[in-house]
Amino acid sequence: MPLPYHPDVFIGRSAERARLTAALDDGRAAVLIGPGGIGKTRLAVEIAAARSEPALYVDLAGARTDEDVCSAVLSALDAAGRLGSDPVEAVGARLAREGARTLILDNTERVAGPVAAAVPRWLAQAPGLWLLLTSRRQLLAPACVEVTLAPLLPEDAVRLFVARTPQRPMVPLHAEDDAAVIEAIATRLEGIPLALELAAARLEVLPVAELARRLDQGFAVLRAPTSRVPRHAALRDAITWSWDALHPAEQDALAQASVFRDGFGLEAAEAVLALPDGFSALDALHALKRWCLLQSAPRDGRARFRMLDTIREFAAEALAAREAVAATRARHAAWFLDRARGWSRVLQPEDPPGVRRFIRADHENLVAALEHLAEDPARWPDVAQVLVALGRLSSNQRRQTWFLGWSAQALAPAAPVSDPPRQVALLLHQRAGVLRAAERLPEAVECQRQAVAIAEALGDRRLTGTLYGYLGSLFSILGDDAGAQFGYERALALARDLDAPDLEAQALIALSQCVDLRQRGDPEAAERRLLHAAALAEQAGRSLIACSALQKLGALLCEAGRLDEALEVLERAARRLAAIPDRPVFEVDVRLQLALLYHLRGQAADARAALQQARVVMQAQETPLIQACGAVCSGLIAPEALDTGALTGLEQAEAVLAGAASMNQPTLAAGQGLLAGALARLGRTRQAQAVDARITEPAWRAYAEAHQHIAAAGRAAAGGEPEAAHAALDAARQRRAGLTGRALLLCAGALALDRALQACAEGVEVWFVAADGAWFAPPGGARVSLARRPTLQPILAALLEARLAQPGEPLPQDALLEVGWPGERVVPRAARSRIYTAVRTLRRFGLDILERARDGYLLDAEAPVRRA
Repeated sequence: MPLPYHPDVFIGRSAERARLTAALDDGRAAVLIGPGGIGKTRLAVEIAAARSEPALYVDLAGARTDEDVCSAVLSALDAAGRLGSDPVEAVGARLAREGARTLILDNTERVAGPVAAAVPRWLAQAPGLWLLLTSRRQLLAPACVEVTLAPLLPEDAVRLFVARTPQRPMVPLHAEDDAAVIEAIATRLEGIPLALELAAARLEVLPVAELARRLDQGFAVLRAPTSRVPRHAALRDAITWSWDALHPAEQDALAQASVFRDGFGLEAAEAVLALPDGFSALDALHALKRWCLLQSAPRDGRARFRMLDTIREFAAEALAAREAVAATRARHAAWFLDRARGWSRVLQPEDPPGVRRFIRADHENLVAALEHLAEDPARWPDVAQVLVALGRLSSNQRRQTWFLGWSAQALAPAAPVSDPPRQVALLLHQRAGVLRAAERLPEAVECQRQAVAIAEALGDRRLTGTLYGYLGSLFSILGDDAGAQFGYERALALARDLDAPDLEAQALIALSQCVDLRQRGDPEAAERRLLHAAALAEQAGRSLIACSALQKLGALLCEAGRLDEALEVLERAARRLAAIPDRPVFEVDVRLQLALLYHLRGQAADARAALQQARVVMQAQETPLIQACGAVCSGLIAPEALDTGALTGLEQAEAVLAGAASMNQPTLAAGQGLLAGALARLGRTRQAQAVDARITEPAWRAYAEAHQHIAAAGRAAAGGEPEAAHAALDAARQRRAGLTGRALLLCAGALALDRALQACAEGVEVWFVAADGAWFAPPGGARVSLARRPTLQPILAALLEARLAQPGEPLPQDALLEVGWPGERVVPRAARSRIYTAVRTLRRFGLDILERARDGYLLDAEAPVRRA
């Protein structure tokens, strides 16, 4: 039969189209694989319709045997006759007689074996045949290139939803007003074309905002209003078709896997899925992957599975129908609780390998386990254990709010989490950490004090020492140096009493910061402590603590102006960090400091690489303060890249840093200086001055004001006022002299300012010529007016236009004569005399870049010339 007709526009899939077209051109056979509703048939039809040879469409949804397949193909070819003893051979012969042709075999999943066997034979028999297949499961046909169809890209999903809006919607869509709601709908439907089309059709009777709210009803919304269209009338039907093809054990596996949130690993599946004897979780997951009901991808060297939300919803309904929800959720909660128990038994200076990666990957599963456990009041101690694990990763605001709410419930006087006390101390400590991340420092200190008191009462000296160290860090952020030193020294005394080199190293690192960051005491003492801390950490086998000591030592050396030594120390720390699976937050500091040091040494490629590595770590942390520091360093390394769009990052950085602790004031001043400088360069003088007024550090105020003078110099130069331009440059150089200091940020800022000065000075050292030729100004000189020479003005204007349009090409004498004396008839000798006199006069006035070339004149192509 001919190709199905689709009147509406096809959207997206450019990458898949290119890959499938190439596969057909190279190997003559390809198969599109994906779940129901993903758009396989439509894409296959679009590709076949674009090819030069004729195309036929064969629907194999009802086929079950090789004879059914062959009969369907012959029917599409309008061929009659018996198939004989070898139906595949007979169809291949007929296809050979047909000549060049593209054949679409749609819905081949139920006849995967017969199709896989027939394809290579047909290709061999019919050299002019191209085969394009679609399937909801892998065919494993060696002759076919398999292309798995993923959901639409977000921007294509939005376009498809808008394009499928009915001609007469209840409320017309408005691109600007409804953009956020439409994007939310496209995200909620995960870019599945059938879901988007069915949802868009509902706009005939629903406003778009109400449609977005009703999507929580799932399949009740995602269906056609009638059943007249048998295929794809509802998203549920598309999934049911695949479900019915599964083995009962595979159905069990899919239904039970619906209890997982945001994916799961193989070990978790083996613990949670209860399958009949003889069926393993691995086998079931493999089968579901082949049926495109599961997606899989490696993560941290391990298999990771997930299902689309629509499939998960279908599977959850199937699990409820089997009355197996409670038992499956209990197994799910038990497995994740067991993981959390292992992590919350001890509080180490660094987590065991893989813990943070696991929590990051399975955060939502841990939350689901916690919610299940919380349904039983007797299991709140287990809830607390899961909370201790989740507290390790509560970086973004949403997770912070969630954690603080749950931990408050767990620690309430009426909650049954009073025993064991050690568990309470750990939960209080994690809560203090989240409060610190949320900038609620007084509350964090109070929580940590309570945790310390419980640990001391228990007589657990190791736990007490660790908690005292963290309490000291909270005091340090608050600017309470005495409290910080007390906490650190208590931690150090307990560590030495226990002969625990790892805890001693941490305490020494913390004490070095009291000396260094507060700029009080003996810097050499801080350096000695950090070197000793690194040695102790190495002795204890604590790589992260050793790297932390090296990072702090690198910062100390940078502050002292010992940049070569700092670079060596930080490169050593970076090499060690690269070998550690779970990257710590302070790696950002290492990478950013390296980026700035490379920048100062002129190693541009190394600086960009280090900055990019820092960004990778920053994205994983989702911490605004870290993002802000990264924005500041990016601005120092590439100030010329700061345009109006990039200003947003610096403005956000300034806001975050302004609300951060006092230890970030140098970075805040740098960010404010960069922001003011960028605003000045973009001509936003009033905003630049407003930011400048907020800068408290003199050096960075000098930086910002120097940029304002540079911007003024550029404006004066562009306006043909060289004297004002040079005066502004002199003022900028004077302010540059105030940018002194040995700190790394100041060094990088000075370099950035020097480059801006140089670039502006080069811009000022040019010849300026008025567009109408009324004046010109040599580099660094005053304007030369031609007001009393009306003949010379158009000649100079013509020379300028020729210089800007085609540098190096002379303007013929005839052209100069026409602009200088338009319409006059002049004999050749008199014309040459007039032009010679005009040129000599311009040169006598100082335009010494005016040159003769061939039979004409030009402004020197090598001289910098600008139109004023």
